[in-house]
Amino acid sequence: MATRHTDRISLTAAADLSTKQNLFAIISGDNGCNLCGAGGDAVGVILNKPVSGAAAEIGVGPRVSITLAATLAAGAEVMSDAAGKAVAWVTANRSLGYLLEGGVANDVVSLDFEVAGRKA
Repeated sequence: MATRHTDRISLTAAADLSTKQNLFAIISGDNGCNLCGAGGDAVGVILNKPVSGAAAEIGVGPRVSITLAATLAAGAEVMSDAAGKAVAWVTANRSLGYLLEGGVANDVVSLDFEVAGRKA
């Protein structure tokens, strides 16, 4: 895994996210967060295992660990799938960055996360 420096913010889990570590998160209400959906505008990646109402640590970059939904190569530009995992980016969706290493489905790999990634 690539060397990582991860800035963090703390938000309140709007749902039970205790099984959602290393998945993309979105802002949900005032100071809240939830799991990111397909092509969503993720604010970062869930770093801990918060239950609903608890503090969720969100990695906002520049380097975060993310779970893959499929086999992807290093350098792949990614977005969120419906389960908050990284999949290959397709136009009209939010790009969330580039993988620093490749892997297969359910691997946790390093991502160069871009909070305001491009949308084409």
